[in-house]
Amino acid sequence: MVNRSFSGRVARGVWWLALGIAVLATPSIAEPASPPADIDLKLFEKSEVDRSRGCSVVLWQDDRDPEKDKYAYLFVENLAGKAHARQPARIKIGGAVTTMKRVATGGKTTGYDLYEYQVYQLPAANEFVILQLTLAEEEGEAVDVEAGKMTVIMKGKPAFRTSVKGNAGCNTPASTEAPVKSQALVKAEPPVLPAPPAKPQPAANAEPPPSSSAASLGGAGGGAYVAPPVAVWYGAIAYSPSTRALGWSNNQSSRQASENAALAGCRKYARDCVVPVWFKKGCGALAAGPNGYGTGWGAGRYIAERTALRECGRHTRSCAIRRWTCTSR
Repeated sequence: MVNRSFSGRVARGVWWLALGIAVLATPSIAEPASPPADIDLKLFEKSEVDRSRGCSVVLWQDDRDPEKDKYAYLFVENLAGKAHARQPARIKIGGAVTTMKRVATGGKTTGYDLYEYQVYQLPAANEFVILQLTLAEEEGEAVDVEAGKMTVIMKGKPAFRTSVKGNAGCNTPASTEAPVKSQALVKAEPPVLPAPPAKPQPAANAEPPPSSSAASLGGAGGGAYVAPPVAVWYGAIAYSPSTRALGWSNNQSSRQASENAALAGCRKYARDCVVPVWFKKGCGALAAGPNGYGTGWGAGRYIAERTALRECGRHTRSCAIRRWTCTSR
């Protein structure tokens, strides 16, 4: 069990120690010396931060959007196994990835062993990264960093401080637990993507589709376009307004099949089930609070859950994820 008072004192002690080192390492104003070089902190490219597997803690520059901007992330820390064991955290300085280890914590804590105050030791002695974070309440299986500051302290350089936001969460296979109760939510549907062009293949006793070409695609016996095999799966979430029962599906061959499967699961517990969200090649999620609901979908569980929580937050407070599911392709 963590002694928060002690860890808080340790975090504050390391904070002042690190600042003292930074001041002592800065050349005196009276000395004729060239200005010290700034810390060249860089942003990670989106492709360098893979959150599609396992759990992680990430921080991004507060004026960037990690879902839209190619460069947004400043800090990445992967969490391994069911115990969420911390792996070496990463930042990028001067284009090179630098690893570091957490050495002190303090203040409020939430899920994923995340604290308001965290101190990381860089590879060189007496060089640190200090995090001061404003943590949101834990919602479902995710914790948001609503705001914060990241300070990098290195010998002989001015301390570098920047504003951040972030998130701690997991992207794991779809859950297989029994349906849980929920309430009505706002319907959200993804756009229907056009089907891939069909490929001509010979088939006996079949009529070719209308074409401006006079040539037969299938020879004397005629020809036909045969649709290629299904390349992606569909999923859906169903719910009952009266009983708040849930049903869900994934890895179905079509939208209709996914909705039917989700409704079949929900109708084991209620008769008035409807489908508020369906998705294709990705994940769907449902969030609920005391007075409102929201759904979301996206390429991964993280995006689906964040969208559902954001949509739910437009109608009520204290939203939490009630159900999520993903397709395997």
